[in-house]
Amino acid sequence: MTVLSPFSEFLIKHFYFSACLALVFLALLSLLVFAGHRNTSVISGALSLPCGLYAIFFVPEYWDPVRVFRWFIDVGPEDFLFSFANGCLVWLLCVMPLGKRRPRFEISAHPLLLRYGTCCGIFIPALFIGPVLGMGVMTSFLVASSAVVIVALCRNPKLWVFSLSGASLFPLFYFLVTAALFALKPSFLDEWNLVQLSGVRVLRVPLEEILWAFGYGCGWCTVMAFSFDAKFPKANVPPRPRDPAGAFSERQTRRRDSSQPARSHAMVDAIKIPAFDGQAPISPQKPEA
Repeated sequence: MTVLSPFSEFLIKHFYFSACLALVFLALLSLLVFAGHRNTSVISGALSLPCGLYAIFFVPEYWDPVRVFRWFIDVGPEDFLFSFANGCLVWLLCVMPLGKRRPRFEISAHPLLLRYGTCCGIFIPALFIGPVLGMGVMTSFLVASSAVVIVALCRNPKLWVFSLSGASLFPLFYFLVTAALFALKPSFLDEWNLVQLSGVRVLRVPLEEILWAFGYGCGWCTVMAFSFDAKFPKANVPPRPRDPAGAFSERQTRRRDSSQPARSHAMVDAIKIPAFDGQAPISPQKPEA
């Protein structure tokens, strides 16, 4: 029989806390490796920290995890670690595939927070109105995320790149991590309110967790791109050919070309060419100025 240390027993008992620590470590390691996206990723994680308060919306109807300690509301330190780590990782997963199409971001505090506050002003009321209308917590979350995405895309349709990237890559990442956690501790699934779930699972991962990752990946990446006022640089257009004598606009070039024949005829009339009498040709003389 293996005797576990008190620290190991603590980590196993508070498995949600252990998983959040692992996510934070992975996020910090990613920030060191992908230094080019460090600033915006840290801002994304910092702005995601308050999302830990949304735990009161999911507990205990959706799940009821074992916490290190509970505050006066159903929120624990794990929720903020979870939010910070996911805020960093989801943004890294979103912007890394863009490659050479790296957009420009506006990270000035005042306009950034103003745009972020606008998104929160749409998301929070929609999230809490859903249950009043008879929606489940996960359905309400997806509806609220969709509302923010629609409004942001109406303001800037080019943000669809971030929406698509977050909606495709983060669910895959989150699914693999969650499946690994269930493989390490199968009883971790008991912390979900399985009666309220659909019962559909993929490698023990509830379908609702995959849907949450889809809504969070799409919604948060769109919110951050909107908050950063993301703009893609214009493609490099080759310069217009220049006239050897200097730079002329297209209109000036057309004027010069249209007037050229008249000046040519005038010069021809001014040049007197003697008749050919079998002698060597005489070069034409230029008219005097």
